[in-house]
Amino acid sequence: MSFLDATPFRKDTAMAEGTKTMYLLTHGECVDGPNPAHTQDGHSHIIELAASLDDDESVKACISCIATGTGLRFLEIFRVFRSYFPHQRVAFSPFLGDASIMVDTSDAEPTVVLDAGGKRSMEVPFLEYYGLAGTPGFNPREFLSSNFPNGTVFCTGREFLRVLGHAEPKSGTIYRVTVDDTSSITQPEIRIEELELPSVSGPCC
Repeated sequence: MSFLDATPFRKDTAMAEGTKTMYLLTHGECVDGPNPAHTQDGHSHIIELAASLDDDESVKACISCIATGTGLRFLEIFRVFRSYFPHQRVAFSPFLGDASIMVDTSDAEPTVVLDAGGKRSMEVPFLEYYGLAGTPGFNPREFLSSNFPNGTVFCTGREFLRVLGHAEPKSGTIYRVTVDDTSSITQPEIRIEELELPSVSGPCC
């Protein structure tokens, strides 16, 4: 199945103001190394999460778009969700997660592995890395509110949840995000809640 079998979601589509309900799915357990894929258990868990949403008729009825990061682990989530929701519009954005991955150990400063293809990958200090979603100036609330419709499912990672204001996001978890942009004075209000579905802890974000 091609990524674009359904209608792509155009960037110039005007978004109506109001309260929107969206869903953010963080990737599961991944293998080590640059631009990692899911482990077998991690991939199986993603399938379980997608099936859980498909079984919830109230959620299933409102899903309108599937948006994904561009790293391999996010595209794997996307492929799973497309198999359950093949007719929804699609969107792709590195702001939701790219091929880079943070390595965080208890006895050393965190680093980021940049994927340049095979042996050309490079590990750099976290303090020298300006991530797509973690850089001052990027407004994740406006990104959600202004670019995506009610009922969008995001295939993303814990980093994006952190910049939305969630202190301790989990891997392999579905979050319901309510976006209220009815006020023209303040930024969109964001409310995040974890859905009562199985979750796992993973080594990468």
